[in-house]
Amino acid sequence: MMIGLRYRNFTNRQGALADGTCCDNPGLSVPNCPRDQCDTSFTPCGTYSGDPLPCQAFLRKSTSVMADLNSFVIKDWIGNVKGMKQSQAVVVFTDHFSPEDIHFTILAREVSGGTTHALMANFSFIIDWMDTSFSVGRHWRRMTLSDEYAQLDVDVVRQCSRHHFGPTCHEYCRPNRQYTCLTNGSKTCSRGWQGPDCDDLVPHCAAGLCQHGGICVNIHLGYVCNCSASYSGRNCETKILTSSAPTKSSFTVTEFETTLSYSSTLMSSVAVLLPGYSTPSPSGFTPKAVTIPSKPVGLPTTATGTVKSHSSDGKNERTTVAALSCSAGAIVIVTVLLVAIYITHKWKKQRSEGKVRPVPPTPLSTQEILMITEKTL
Repeated sequence: MMIGLRYRNFTNRQGALADGTCCDNPGLSVPNCPRDQCDTSFTPCGTYSGDPLPCQAFLRKSTSVMADLNSFVIKDWIGNVKGMKQSQAVVVFTDHFSPEDIHFTILAREVSGGTTHALMANFSFIIDWMDTSFSVGRHWRRMTLSDEYAQLDVDVVRQCSRHHFGPTCHEYCRPNRQYTCLTNGSKTCSRGWQGPDCDDLVPHCAAGLCQHGGICVNIHLGYVCNCSASYSGRNCETKILTSSAPTKSSFTVTEFETTLSYSSTLMSSVAVLLPGYSTPSPSGFTPKAVTIPSKPVGLPTTATGTVKSHSSDGKNERTTVAALSCSAGAIVIVTVLLVAIYITHKWKKQRSEGKVRPVPPTPLSTQEILMITEKTL
């Protein structure tokens, strides 16, 4: 706890010392003391309630001397050449953690010749450690202290020392990465911590945050989900898209026709379909994509169109339309398609003449398609 003491007004109308004699005139006594003869200085000290002797807890240096005045306002002397310094007008007593009451004493002394210090008044008051009416905070409490011949007005404030909270400053709370402190000293746990002292890790996995069979693992200040092969994301909430699995159905392209259109948009790939290319997809034809490295000079930038394929497995027939695009120009597409049409009709003719068995030819690989395209270019 920190206790602040601020001097305000001092009054000694009689101009007397504590024994009734006059300031600067020991041969005279009240009520015959002359005016404005006292030279006053204050010395504060403190004592715990269990100490047998006064001023054992702490003692502060005496203030400057307010000369030749029986009564005065302290603030009028602050900053004067011969007056009181600001640091002397407000006295702070720190690090008072004892649960005992503290007895404050302010000794007012007469300074004569700079060496003799006769007692003028003994002002005292008690700060009750458990007095909640004397609230802890920034508000000063006004007190009027009296002795037989003198009176002193002071302000007193109580504030908690650093990291101490509550009406009596008994609540200790020092914030760290695990919690912050409220004005009453209670702790607010940071994310990932729980318990009265915020020293227990929150078991995130108990909340079942991992989805779709993901395995949850608690880590410092959080958790990690070990997802299955089909899901991803912090909580395994995102399904990983994969291609359809192959089936036993096999369709072979036997006929197709094309329609082409041109644009100036630069494309980067060409989709080519040749007769005899088998696909295991039950949905029909899925064309291979072949990248053409460069376009011939003087040809259109892009050719786009569709390939309409007719496929059959001997029992079922399917018609599929596939997209077609080429960055090397229309002549490449036309050339490839003409080759494909020629091979198709030749194969159909041989089949009708009985020269080939009624089975589809071996599918062309992507490398073979690339070779045909490169030769065409």
